[in-house]
Amino acid sequence: MEKILKRITPFFFLILICGLVASTIFPQELANKFFYRTIWFKIAGIIFSAGIFVKAVNLLRSKKIAPFIAYLGFFLILLGGFWTSFLEVEGFIEIKEGQSVARFWLEDDLSNPLDFSILLKDFSVEFYPEERKEMHFIKSFKTSVVISKEGNVLKQGIIEVNKPLRWEGFWFYQYGYDPQFPNQTLLQVVKDPGLPIVYTGFLFLLGGMLLTFKKIFCYKWKTLL
Repeated sequence: MEKILKRITPFFFLILICGLVASTIFPQELANKFFYRTIWFKIAGIIFSAGIFVKAVNLLRSKKIAPFIAYLGFFLILLGGFWTSFLEVEGFIEIKEGQSVARFWLEDDLSNPLDFSILLKDFSVEFYPEERKEMHFIKSFKTSVVISKEGNVLKQGIIEVNKPLRWEGFWFYQYGYDPQFPNQTLLQVVKDPGLPIVYTGFLFLLGGMLLTFKKIFCYKWKTLL
């Protein structure tokens, strides 16, 4: 089995690379439909991850600690990415000032309940100087929300572009608004259970690379002396 994985791993790696390249060419929705969220892409990722895991185990058996840590980090990054592809939840909340909601809408027009409610306390849009306001050059827009459960306030915060709010594994992003409804905002809701695994993988990968470079540097320094 190990020999088979070793032979087919480069082939599935090529498939993954093709998918990643295609995602930079096609719009995100098409990339999700024909690549990221397809069964064949997930199978390719699982087999490639298995090959990386076997390689990491062999490095550990050979007591090559630094490369093992790097490969383990790579494996965790892949694992987190495919964990996300299977379990990620993404939807939207359209909410008015003073309104409280406890669910969000998915792309297929189905709703998904939340274990808490989110209240839109205030929504504001800031434009560039007044003389350009007619052209709707937006400088920023902010959403002030209150998260509560059974009447108890759990968290308050402000959501801005590139500054999401996080609560119980959910990320709330400022997505957009309709100028015809100035007191209403559109939030994107994302739950990504694989993200902590990916972050952990990057730490292991960085640690393994640093140990490898340290070993190489120390070896060359000794030879110079």
